[in-house]
Amino acid sequence: MKYSNTIFNSTAAGAEYLRLKEKFNEISRKIVNDRKEVHLKNPDILKDTKNLSFLDVLLTIKYEDGKSLSMEDILEEASVFIFEGHDTTASGISWSLFLLSQQPEHMARC
Repeated sequence: MKYSNTIFNSTAAGAEYLRLKEKFNEISRKIVNDRKEVHLKNPDILKDTKNLSFLDVLLTIKYEDGKSLSMEDILEEASVFIFEGHDTTASGISWSLFLLSQQPEHMARC
């Protein structure tokens, strides 16, 4: 479901969110562009398929028509990869703490 962020974006927190989001995208674009330059200067780097980073894989993906992923596609995939890792870690820690809280004898030792 889509919803409007107009009200949130007009608050101080919304403005800060937008500023940080743009900064994140700026840094991400720089990282992607720097890696593209590395590929152009040293195409042999892609021959070692066992040590390719996730970004290298995204940069080498081609659609059936031969087109590469757009910058926006790459940024979206990388963002999902980064933030899902954080979400998984946070969920694991939360559940661990919850389960520990259900065991007072173990909590006493912590």
